[in-house]
Amino acid sequence: SRNLMKNAQDAVQDHGMRNPVDILWYAVKRVKLTGSSTACVVVLDADKSLLRCANLGDSGLMVVRGADIVYRTEEQQHYFNCPFQLGTHSTDTPDVANRFAVRVQEGDVVVIGTDGLWDNLFDQEILETIQEERQQPRREPGLTFAQALSERLAALSYKLAKNGTRESPFARKAKAAGYRFFGGKMDDITVVVCTVVREPEPDS
Repeated sequence: SRNLMKNAQDAVQDHGMRNPVDILWYAVKRVKLTGSSTACVVVLDADKSLLRCANLGDSGLMVVRGADIVYRTEEQQHYFNCPFQLGTHSTDTPDVANRFAVRVQEGDVVVIGTDGLWDNLFDQEILETIQEERQQPRREPGLTFAQALSERLAALSYKLAKNGTRESPFARKAKAAGYRFFGGKMDDITVVVCTVVREPEPDS
């Protein structure tokens, strides 16, 4: 997954690519390692105030405005606990990724995460955590709201993943699929948080 995302970064920084699916194709074609990964590539079109995304598998994205969720991706699975993935022994390609564009505005909070976030935190818990972090009177010097929130969400996901009795989002999905499962789900946890800000006016 790190190699895949490093290639995606190169696609943007070195080649100026802006289409999320094209970025995924560039990235996956250059992966030389064995393994597979879900992927969520997000590009902000500042001129049109649009967030463009290609999401493949059970990673995902949430856009929060004030106290409301204005957009939330849906996971892609072949069957329960078998998400779409790119890589070794997978027939999935970037072309099957869910593609969307959502209009954003100043102050929106964008939460991007792997399944370790979504399997352990309900949407309402994420909203509550955002509101709690907004109300923090002070933070460590140099620590932004987005950084503090991403660390907080990751830590909370990890804590709840170790809870063996909680009815987690993953436990509910397992039950709906006919499986008996209790507690959180220990998995890779990656959380990226961005806030939408107005571009500074150029000096006159």
